[in-house]
Amino acid sequence: MSQKPLPDPAKRLDLAKKLIDSAKIPKAPPAGFIPSKATDDELKLYGLPPKPDAKADPKRYAKWSKHLSNPVTFVAPTFKIVERDRNPLAKNPATIPKGATSGNWSGYVNTDPSPNKYSIVEGEWIVPDPYPNCTNADGTYWTALWVGIDGWSNGEVFQAGVDVDVTVSGGNITGRSALPWYEWYPAYPVVISNFPVSPGDTIWGYVDATSTTLGYAYLYNVNARAYTSVSFSPPSGTALQGTSAEWIVEDPGIPEVLFPNFGSTAFFDCYAYCGVWQTLSNGGIPINLVESSGTLAEPIDECTTSFIVIYTGC
Repeated sequence: MSQKPLPDPAKRLDLAKKLIDSAKIPKAPPAGFIPSKATDDELKLYGLPPKPDAKADPKRYAKWSKHLSNPVTFVAPTFKIVERDRNPLAKNPATIPKGATSGNWSGYVNTDPSPNKYSIVEGEWIVPDPYPNCTNADGTYWTALWVGIDGWSNGEVFQAGVDVDVTVSGGNITGRSALPWYEWYPAYPVVISNFPVSPGDTIWGYVDATSTTLGYAYLYNVNARAYTSVSFSPPSGTALQGTSAEWIVEDPGIPEVLFPNFGSTAFFDCYAYCGVWQTLSNGGIPINLVESSGTLAEPIDECTTSFIVIYTGC
């Protein structure tokens, strides 16, 4: 399927407002609530991902239990739209020996859900501390880390993640930020403005298209033992395609010279659901981020569920 052209900013803004209007915020759990002792209905009521089966899915169960066997704090999300000029779809995806390239993505993509569709993707990553690259040009250097469904070879993408940026003025760093968000393109991302995220934090991201027209996004800050989640309807005319699942470091910025030196970051506990649970060993494709200036980021050290993305620019 060919990718759709970018809609104009006014249209994207209107779609993002409707994304917020459709949002359903879960009920806050009671004090001392321990998710691992909860029923399935309670987990759903309080906006937590379902508990994996300990016998059928021991590795995912162990990860889930590690995070949710003690009380956690729920942050009822407040929303903000940040109108940044960005194309969240994979730019110029191309196959190369032993992998793929993209003009804006680095990480891994799974592309074989046959005979079903991808409907859930999850993974954890470490939020990097970005620095300006060797140009040290004035402006805001910006990267996004996320898990998502679609966007590799079609015009839809459903994702949740964290933006990190660093601003330079007069050759000096003047600001930094880390912004958690969810998105169902072509709407602008919706920032969860009150959820705490800092460089060095480990984030567990989980997105679930509970149907082709209903999405659930969950972010858990392992360091803060806090989570937020929201359910929402996709933009009108948009529906899940389910043809790919991704774990990505993205260069969303324009121009490319403002892609930051993020050092490296690790993704781990990467799983995607398409009737069965897959890992990176199920045909996962490593993606190098290649722009006009050369290769800017690439994944290394693949194992069944984890990899590292390193910055390779100047």
